[in-house]
Amino acid sequence: TLSIAVGVGGSGGAGGQGSTATVANSGSILTRGTDAIALSVQSIGGGGGRAGKGGATAGGVTDLSNAQALYDILASGLNLGQGVTKIVDGVLQIGQIGENIKATLDELGAIFGQPQAGEADAGTSLQINVGVAIGGSGGAAGDGGAAGASNTGAIATFGAQSDGIYAQSIGGGGGSGGAASSTAAASDDTPVQTAIGVGGRGGGGGHGGPVSVTNGAGGSIVTQGVAAFGILAQSVGGGGGEGALAGTVSGSFRSLSVGVGGNGGVGGDGGGVTVTAEAGSSLATTGKHGIGILAQSIGGGGGLVRSMTTDQTFDPAKIASNPQGRIGDLHGLVLR
Repeated sequence: TLSIAVGVGGSGGAGGQGSTATVANSGSILTRGTDAIALSVQSIGGGGGRAGKGGATAGGVTDLSNAQALYDILASGLNLGQGVTKIVDGVLQIGQIGENIKATLDELGAIFGQPQAGEADAGTSLQINVGVAIGGSGGAAGDGGAAGASNTGAIATFGAQSDGIYAQSIGGGGGSGGAASSTAAASDDTPVQTAIGVGGRGGGGGHGGPVSVTNGAGGSIVTQGVAAFGILAQSVGGGGGEGALAGTVSGSFRSLSVGVGGNGGVGGDGGGVTVTAEAGSSLATTGKHGIGILAQSIGGGGGLVRSMTTDQTFDPAKIASNPQGRIGDLHGLVLR
C-alpha cells in the first residue's frame, strides 16, 4: 500500500505601499513640552501578512492479518452472545450446545496456516507512507513613500527630545513564513516512512522611500532641550520576515525525517536622504546632546531562520525507562 499526504499553507498577503507625504511651513511653530516635535512627516509601508501553516499526516495503524481478524471474531463468541473459554493459547471453546465443542490445535493450525505476508525482500516494502508539508510564504511588505518637508518660517522647541523637523520614510516588515508539520504515524516497524517538512520563507522587507528636507531662505530653526535635534531625516528599510520552523516525526524504525526551515526574508534598502540649508536660513541647537542635522539611510535586517526535525526510533537499551520503546531524537538549528 502507498499512503501519501500533502499539506501546503497559504501565502500571506502583501503590505500596502506608503504614499507621498509632504509638509511645508512658512509661518511660526513653537513647542515647549518633552518629546514635542515641531514638524513631523512620515510615510510608512504596511507589513506583509503572516503565511498559513502546512500540515500532513500519512500512515497509521498497520492492517491486521486475516488470521488475527478471524481469531478476534471467534473470541467475541461469533457475535451470537455465546460464552468463550480459552483452553490454551490459540485454542478457544465457543458456546455449549448439547456438548462441549473443543477446537484442536491441528484444526486451528489449518485456519492459521492461511497465506500471510512474508518477510519483505531487502530493498522493498509492502507499505510506504510519505508525508509532505510545506508552509506558505510570508507576504511582501510595502515600501515607504516619499517624505518631504520644507521650512521658510520660524520653528522653536524648548522641551527635551523635541526636534524641529522630523521626516521619515519606513518600509514595512516582511510577513513571517508558515510553519510546516509532517508526521508519518505507525503502530509498529512494518512500514517504510518518510516525513518531509519545508518551512515557508519570510517575506522581504519594504524599501525606505526618498526623504527630502529643506530649510529655505528666511527659515529659522531653534531647539533648546536635551537631545533635541534641529533636523532629523531618515529612510529606513523594513526587516525581513522570519523563516518558519519545520517539524517532522516518523514512527517506524525504517524511517527518514527531513525538516528544512524556511529562508529568512531579505531586508529592505534604505532610500536616498537629502537635507538642504539654503542661503539666508538659520539653525541652532543649544541643549545637551543636541544635533543640528542628522540624516540617515538605514537598510533593514534579514529575517531569522529556524529548523527542527524529530525521528522516533527504537532503542532496546532504553526500554526500562521508556516502556513504549520509542525514543525521540531532536535535532535543531537556529541562525540569527
